[in-house]
Amino acid sequence: MLEFIVICGGMQLESKPPVVYYSWDTIDDLVEQIANKSSSFKPTHIVGIARGGLIPAVILSHSLNLPMEVLGVSFRDNKATHHTKLKPIKDANYLIVDDINDSGTTFSVVSQIFKNRRLKFTTAALINKKSSSFSVDFYGEMFYDDDWINFPWENINR
Repeated sequence: MLEFIVICGGMQLESKPPVVYYSWDTIDDLVEQIANKSSSFKPTHIVGIARGGLIPAVILSHSLNLPMEVLGVSFRDNKATHHTKLKPIKDANYLIVDDINDSGTTFSVVSQIFKNRRLKFTTAALINKKSSSFSVDFYGEMFYDDDWINFPWENINR
């Protein structure tokens, strides 16, 4: 996220990217788009990436009447670790879901985990940023700028 600090008459003014707020109705529409687009893949399991991908994954899991698993990925000192109780099923078609594909780092790590286990998978994000280094297979909306995205389950006024 880009931030600008402007000095104006000896006073600092901060300029942050605009915030885009998504409603629950919009989230439902984006999930429905992903469900429709991913139908050709015929997913058998939904995998939600913790934390941001859990709510869209649950909605998608209910919408498609599919079981859901959770995969946690965390980054510290430029090293990724993952946490899951996922027991790989050889013939499963996993649809991996996150709220946003921003830099692409999370999806790159998760994809490598599934490739290493020789599992069949596709990726989906509610929001796909054009600038990302990773291309998700399915998305609800393409984003072309660096606006901050606020989902209805987030509270930025803590």
